[in-house]
Amino acid sequence: MDIDEKLIDHLEHLACLSCSSSEKHRISGDLGKIIGYMNRLGELDAGSNMPVHGGRSDSASAFRDDIGRASLDRELVLRNAPKKEGGMFAAPEV
Repeated sequence: MDIDEKLIDHLEHLACLSCSSSEKHRISGDLGKIIGYMNRLGELDAGSNMPVHGGRSDSASAFRDDIGRASLDRELVLRNAPKKEGGMFAAPEV
């Protein structure tokens, strides 16, 4: 993959940024290093490695069973809410 000025300009546009020419030059170098590292990782033979199970040696699920239980009392939960509407927390629109 060629990291040229056109690619950097396109990434700048996608990220809604405005970069100086020195920043573009630095970004180009950093992006080249990242892609080079990813290419090196792609050369590894990972087929013989055991799958990772979050540090566990067995393949049992690390998640708890999904068991229904009583939830918290709504009035108690909303007691200290700064703003509430219709029995729910109210938040400003984003």
